[in-house]
Amino acid sequence: MPRHNSADASRHPKVRATVDRAMDVWNQGEKVLIFCFYRETGRTLRREISAAMERKLYARAATILNVDPADRQAIAERIGRSSDNIFSVNSIPRRQLEEQLVAMGRAASLNELEISAFTGAVIRFMRTTSFLVQHILPHGTGTRALFPALEATDAHGRNFLFRLQSFVTRLSQLSESQRENALDALNHIQTGQYMTMESDEDEGDSHTTMILPNVRLANGSVRQKTRNILVSAFNMPFFPDILISSSVLSEGVDLHWECRTVIHHDLDWNPSSLEQRTGRLDRIGSMATAVGQPIDVFEPYTTGLQDEKMFKVVMDRAQWFNIVMGDSVELNEQSIDGIADRIQMPDSLKDQLSLNLAVAE
Repeated sequence: MPRHNSADASRHPKVRATVDRAMDVWNQGEKVLIFCFYRETGRTLRREISAAMERKLYARAATILNVDPADRQAIAERIGRSSDNIFSVNSIPRRQLEEQLVAMGRAASLNELEISAFTGAVIRFMRTTSFLVQHILPHGTGTRALFPALEATDAHGRNFLFRLQSFVTRLSQLSESQRENALDALNHIQTGQYMTMESDEDEGDSHTTMILPNVRLANGSVRQKTRNILVSAFNMPFFPDILISSSVLSEGVDLHWECRTVIHHDLDWNPSSLEQRTGRLDRIGSMATAVGQPIDVFEPYTTGLQDEKMFKVVMDRAQWFNIVMGDSVELNEQSIDGIADRIQMPDSLKDQLSLNLAVAE
């Protein structure tokens, strides 16, 4: 297998578009679900998104800490000292946070194992470079920065404490088997600074590239147990922030609690398959509903290639499907010209439309 070339991958327009959109959403503090068919494409996207995140985190940390952006070691040391200071076992704010987390769990009738796993996951997650740089360090490098960071609101008016409370409430409402899966995920959520491919071979990559735990991969080569943990973890306010999947997660799973953005990096000739994928986020109690915003769907394609033709055909099929199902279509000079230029429908579908019109008359 040829070695991954980051320079070549980053120049690919479709990869670049997917990485840029994922980063835009992540910068706003939201999660992203990405679908692609090919395993190597998923691995490439994982590496490129991780690299983009790392550059963003270190650049922001350098600005906040007033450190030379080129001195990565100095930046990492300053972040590490802040983490040790804020989350030391003797830190008063940490003890206050733990007390608050335990109270949340008990109020939701969680058992002691669940409370312990929940509290431990929160502390591990908040000690990560990602959370420190994005949320805590803008408020300072000392212990006083902790609670202002937890109470700062995002674009939807939610703070991290609210998200934790919402998660605990959802956890208490799960069935026994679902709570067991959630407990397993809480105990196994990866929050290390980096993940090497050697230590995570079940995600199907033998490269030695260092990957941030923010980005995870789920495809056919990933063990079922790992996929179950990733699904549960993606529905929590912890890592992963971005989940890249093949068709293994395109139906039969719910991924809607903390995510409202889906990127179809690879399209499918059948529009209903795309609808199935998007349906992972379109569920009762979804984040989109909770924040009063739509589900964002992004479908990148490369112009002038087969990719563009596939996009046009899929969109055509989707529109004809909507017509057959009774959806209204706005007709004006521009739309009529566009319809006239569309790829023709198969004769069988034309005959079916004629029959429907005859019955209607």
